[in-house]
Amino acid sequence: MSNKINTFLNKDNKPFPYIRFLMRMLDISILGIYFMFFSIVYAVIVENAFIKIFSNYPDTIPYLIFEICMYSSATMIMAYLIRKFISIIPFPLDGYFGYKHSRVSELKGGVIFAFSVFLLLTNFKKKVHILISDKLNLI
Repeated sequence: MSNKINTFLNKDNKPFPYIRFLMRMLDISILGIYFMFFSIVYAVIVENAFIKIFSNYPDTIPYLIFEICMYSSATMIMAYLIRKFISIIPFPLDGYFGYKHSRVSELKGGVIFAFSVFLLLTNFKKKVHILISDKLNLI
């Protein structure tokens, strides 16, 4: 059993596998905090801006689809910008014990960003519900 654990922690046969594993967990935690913070800021800005731009209850299906597409477009653009910004923030322990921050796949941050944004964009969820339930009668 210890052989499987050692293989899991030390795939590249570099020294100090346990220290590098703990550094990776710290790095992933910090990245999660960054993504959550920037997602909350984005969601608040977009929610406030789009409430002022679009009406509370759209009259037509095309207008509603356009609004949902605008939310999706803004979300994808912001996800790209946030990923680029977070990737340039240095990790303080990068280089110690052979650890490389740039190899962390969580730098993409798609899951935490999507979770945060769709949890906080209440107007977006309301518009999708209006489209599916009221306009298209799918549910």
